[in-house]
Amino acid sequence: MALSTMRIAKVHETGDSWLADCSTRSDLVRQEWEAEALAPITTQALARGRGTARRHDRRHAADRDAPARPDPG
Repeated sequence: MALSTMRIAKVHETGDSWLADCSTRSDLVRQEWEAEALAPITTQALARGRGTARRHDRRHAADRDAPARPDPG
């Protein structure tokens, strides 16, 4: 059963969203399957990235708040 071409916005249970351009029902099913298969990977990668950014910010804050080193000379 062919559907007219449509753009579908989906939100995965994890909060990830994606857009799909589908012209047939099988395209829609395939894209839903791919998005669900990749969602855990994407969510984990984003979580790692946020953790890295927080560590990076803390390091810079520690450098900024450290007392100035005396000039050796």
